[in-house]
Amino acid sequence: MDDSFRRILSPHEPGFFLACYLERCHFHIARNDRSFYAEILQTSDIDRLLQNEQLPAAFINVVRRGKKIPISGWSRMTRSARGQCRLAIPEKVLDFYSDGATLILNRADHSIPSLNLLCRRLAQESGFQIHANIYLTPPGSAGFRRHADQHEVFVLQIAGSKTWSIEPRGSRADLVIREGDLLYLPRGLAHSAQSQTDDSIHVTIGLTPAYECDLLGEIAAIAREGPDLKSPMPPLFADEGLKREFASSFSRKLTGFIKEISVSSVADRRMEALVASQTRGWPDRLSDLRRLQRMTIQARVQRRAGILATIKKDGRFLSVCFADKRVLVPAFLEDAVSLITSGREFEISQLDGFVTDAGRIKLAAEFIKGGFLEIVDL
Repeated sequence: MDDSFRRILSPHEPGFFLACYLERCHFHIARNDRSFYAEILQTSDIDRLLQNEQLPAAFINVVRRGKKIPISGWSRMTRSARGQCRLAIPEKVLDFYSDGATLILNRADHSIPSLNLLCRRLAQESGFQIHANIYLTPPGSAGFRRHADQHEVFVLQIAGSKTWSIEPRGSRADLVIREGDLLYLPRGLAHSAQSQTDDSIHVTIGLTPAYECDLLGEIAAIAREGPDLKSPMPPLFADEGLKREFASSFSRKLTGFIKEISVSSVADRRMEALVASQTRGWPDRLSDLRRLQRMTIQARVQRRAGILATIKKDGRFLSVCFADKRVLVPAFLEDAVSLITSGREFEISQLDGFVTDAGRIKLAAEFIKGGFLEIVDL
């Protein structure tokens, strides 16, 4: 398992953060170390992104003094054989930035590989939905006005500094976040932020756990799939006796249904949904597919970092699901599946349960084609 949460929260342990801060109160880790997030994001990554003449405008907000600048002022419509779409005009976007506007690059984890990897690793470690936005704020400017997010937020200060005003429990606190610092904001905490004499680049990592109300939604889905709890409510014109009878029956059946539902089964459904919806910007897949025909039994492979998967036994088969893909493996190859999903680097010859080397290569190739395994060395 990767240690991305431990790295982000350093020098504190994830367990300390979980016990003392998650969903409770804000948390500031002062580092003032401009190199701390160097592996996560570089200014050159953003430059390359903003050089893209095919950048969809839907993933950008341009905000000045708390108001969004109309999209028509910095984008263009383009037409292809597949229809129309609106693209950002890099020059105009940067002109607005130089004039004091904040640029917000939404879902930057879909565009910048290092952010994609971080978000995938955080999702794998936590089981939370994770996404990343980038905020580019010129000196003496602010983006959105005071607001509160409906998910948990990690703020990673990449460059420059920013003053954050937060309002916990009716009071107000001002914090200066500098390069390498981390700020955690629990959902619902009102806040605003402004750069000072220098510009600011920060990343917000949005974390969305499965809240109890979400689990109720899964329970309702289970009920819809089953034979019970399908009786209709009486119409408005029904007599009171029929309405009381329905209420009593519904209460009785609901109580029995809830008793039969396990939290683990509901959590498994949420995990399956997360596995299916995970981001798919997995690196080096083309390179692996091109090398596949040259792969031998001595090739070394490894589970690609940050891929979420579920493993289920289905009769005589094991089903390994990741994203919208599924690989079926005979159940007697359980030891081979354990090695494939372990995250350890291994040689294909180490896959147990096969009579021939061709069988080992064929199984490894199935997982490489799907993107689950990556080729480390031929």
